[in-house]
Amino acid sequence: KKSKSTKAKPVLAPGALGARPALDPFPYPHVRAPPGLFDRRALLAVREELASLQRTFKETDLFKVYQTGDLANLDPADPRHAAALPRTM
Repeated sequence: KKSKSTKAKPVLAPGALGARPALDPFPYPHVRAPPGLFDRRALLAVREELASLQRTFKETDLFKVYQTGDLANLDPADPRHAAALPRTM
């Protein structure tokens, strides 16, 4: 007896991985920042400010990090915040 070949049903719905399949020969969509967009000195100043924040060491089985307070809670209108982090604001 000949066995009937059955076509496997797709596991994912068409388009589930986005408009372009993973094996598409085109690069992943991205943005290239133009040269000069970021000022190195300004970025280093922000980095220095953020390094001065109080932080707590946290460790899990996967990560070791220093955690700061939530930066989203900083208020540029608050003079204490603006004075402490002028470059970051």
